[in-house]
Amino acid sequence: MALGALVVACATAACTHGSAGSAGARPVARSRAAAAYTRGCGQAVGGTLPARWRRSGVVLGSLALYSFGQVTDRGRTSRLVASTLTPGREVKLLALVRPGAVVTLTVPPAERRVISLAYRPGVIPSAVAGGDAAVTFHACASQPGEQPGFPGWTQFNGGIVVAGARCARLVVASPGSVPASMVLAFGRRSCG
Repeated sequence: MALGALVVACATAACTHGSAGSAGARPVARSRAAAAYTRGCGQAVGGTLPARWRRSGVVLGSLALYSFGQVTDRGRTSRLVASTLTPGREVKLLALVRPGAVVTLTVPPAERRVISLAYRPGVIPSAVAGGDAAVTFHACASQPGEQPGFPGWTQFNGGIVVAGARCARLVVASPGSVPASMVLAFGRRSCG
């Protein structure tokens, strides 16, 4: 069940893409897009979320994204000022993953020139091309409850680099389930 899912649709086609890009692709973008960066349990962070965190969060399957109040109404509206969204500014989004789950968050190929993921510890991309096209999160098997309503979910700090105000589509996939997509508003009044 997708609690608080925004715009959710089966997106099997969005996760499958053909051969590598054209010969003129930039090396940085190509190397980061070749495979998903993997973030394991040992790279998790901890903390207690506010009781009303879902007002600026979205849950899709075994993944939840919390935006610290920047994206609201289950991801459909944004409190970010459009002029603050530059290709070198990361928008913080805490990823929470169900205990023991493996989840991959992917930027669809058509969006990769304007959106990337920034979940590598200690690395803040200076441009969209410096982020990753996909990140696979491996949650810890179990942790005693830390946050209300999501006991034991593993937290991973990071965010998304967005080149300007837009509605961003991301794909969420877990082994054995059909990939689904979510749309988040960044600097846009509404996305859906």
